[in-house]
Amino acid sequence: MEENRPPSKKDPVIIGIILIGIGLLFIVGRFLDFGGMGKLWPLFMFIPVIALITTLIKDPRKNAGTLIPITILIFLGVYFLWLNYSSWDRVVYTWPNFILAPGLGILASWLITRDRGQLISASVILIVGFLMYGRILMTRIGLHIDRFLMLGILLILGGVIMLITRKKKKD
Repeated sequence: MEENRPPSKKDPVIIGIILIGIGLLFIVGRFLDFGGMGKLWPLFMFIPVIALITTLIKDPRKNAGTLIPITILIFLGVYFLWLNYSSWDRVVYTWPNFILAPGLGILASWLITRDRGQLISASVILIVGFLMYGRILMTRIGLHIDRFLMLGILLILGGVIMLITRKKKKD
């Protein structure tokens, strides 16, 4: 009579076989051209996304933090695919995506938790990312703004926002 093992004991065997198969593909792909398949490497970034999504589905409220790496990996995976099929020279103008990715991840987590701290963190990161895109765009069209002037304005705006949104102490 065959013993039925619980699924948790079978999973490491399946995962191990998959990892060996993927490893072999990488090694063989190093020596043989699979018709441009080497450009698809960012798809491997989606493997942990699948595991994280299953964790998130089990208890979204408790595991809302998994939305941060999920969003970052999906965003950057798509970005890297785009760069592979367009040109990596575009990173010169699209590097603020590396700032936007965590901001979007924290914002996604905030959608579940509604934690004010996450919203503030996401807002600051996203504003900085979009400001960097703005600076790149202004430079591209010939407008040059002193970075210290821009930093000073940002610090003043940050201070004003903190003063406006501060929590009132209960008396």
